[in-house]
Amino acid sequence: MRRRTFLASASLLAFHNAGSEAKTNAQATASQAPGISGCSQPVRIEFGSAVTAEALSTNILLRQAILRECSILSFERELKWRLLESRPGQWDYARADIIADFCRNNRMKARGHAPLWHAGLPSWIDGTMRREHLWQKIETYFNNVIDRYGDIIESWDVVNEALEQNGNRPGALREGLLPHILGDDYIASAFILAKRLAPAIPLVYNDFGPEYSFTKTRSIIRLLEKLKLKGVPVAKFGLQAHLSTTMKIDQLSLKTLTRELRAMNIDLLITELDVRNRSGLLDDAVLNKVCADKVRELLEPIFSIEAPRQIVTWGLLDGHSWLTSKAYKTNSFPQRPLPLDESGRRKPMWSVLRQFLCN
Repeated sequence: MRRRTFLASASLLAFHNAGSEAKTNAQATASQAPGISGCSQPVRIEFGSAVTAEALSTNILLRQAILRECSILSFERELKWRLLESRPGQWDYARADIIADFCRNNRMKARGHAPLWHAGLPSWIDGTMRREHLWQKIETYFNNVIDRYGDIIESWDVVNEALEQNGNRPGALREGLLPHILGDDYIASAFILAKRLAPAIPLVYNDFGPEYSFTKTRSIIRLLEKLKLKGVPVAKFGLQAHLSTTMKIDQLSLKTLTRELRAMNIDLLITELDVRNRSGLLDDAVLNKVCADKVRELLEPIFSIEAPRQIVTWGLLDGHSWLTSKAYKTNSFPQRPLPLDESGRRKPMWSVLRQFLCN
């Protein structure tokens, strides 16, 4: 039997005790309204949300909303290497298990996010580590994640944000420990390793920026073309889509990206959708409408070429967003970045998403 580590905390106990109640309440609510995934006719686009173990284990409104609205979840941070193995050889699966068990109990799948990310490496990895030693550690990490969670992982962000941030040099990699130790071919090697360990799981390259930068789109396309030419098993591209109320969407860039991905037979996923208030808007109703309009502005050029396979928001309720946390909040403006408000009520953004998903 698979060994498990559980958090001995009141919040976790409350989560397990309230699980059946949350599911019952959510089903009762769902019977009164169709939900984003409950369109009047079958659709092929999945909708879901990222979630943290802490939010999932403490907020019954969030659990009800997830069961009502979502068909898939994304591990927001619980599968990142620095959290799973903060010290060499000491693995802590407790937080990730909370999300995985919720998915299993409710017959949901999850996105595996994100194994190799420059900001997700454990602190014990430094520039003195030998290439062979780091690859050995990466293989152990990949193998442990797949062994424990492979039954629920629907797609896997094998490499995250590997390209130069602004994309000014098409295909150029972001500087950091991974290319420094492993060499510039580490992306291809990581995908090949992931495919060997998990042959049935679609593998994803995940990145940000093409909605605002044609140069970043060119950079992404250049990288994916190189990988495809080498026979690297990249099945999907994840467009993060962290939007801003003050920035205009580059529709030509998104149309080009969608068209080129289709030509390479790579599926497009929207993996981290939310909208940050940088405009100084204070009225909730006005801000909700502006955020919804931004989502429409993003989706229109993509859907004009081909619908994405999946849309995942980076959180579901406004009260559980990284944009409202002290660690990331950069101004005093209110943030209404997600489809549902703090109480789980549907907002204009939800209506926009439902329009695209259902039609």
